[in-house]
Amino acid sequence: MKQLDRLPEEVVATYLSFPQRNEFLPVGLDNKTLTVWVLKERALPLADYMGWLLKYELCTEIVPDETFYPALEEALALWEEEHEQTAEDEGIDLTDAGQELLGWSHDDAPIVRLVNKTIQQAVSQGASDVHFEGE
Repeated sequence: MKQLDRLPEEVVATYLSFPQRNEFLPVGLDNKTLTVWVLKERALPLADYMGWLLKYELCTEIVPDETFYPALEEALALWEEEHEQTAEDEGIDLTDAGQELLGWSHDDAPIVRLVNKTIQQAVSQGASDVHFEGE
């Protein structure tokens, strides 16, 4: 029951504010029940917290890597671009997204997003190494 393109903006915005978003993924909403796929059991509290924040009943499913990662890549490609455009249109500054949820510094948000996206792409492409160079 994957309905990535039909999730409400409040679900997408809340999900995108989590630094650990590569461990769980909201995939559907039916009435007030949010379906969330998790990669490992350790991500269940994250899904529970998101459901609590949004005041939704939660249906969690532990799914295998080969199901989770392609869906995650599809969702992030769809949502990050949409969310950034919506925020830009509404004049919302996304640099401090997630600070209220988990207390991490807004100065870390861009690097967290960069590293998460890089690792997700590396995994989806079957990379054996990821290298970062600084100047």
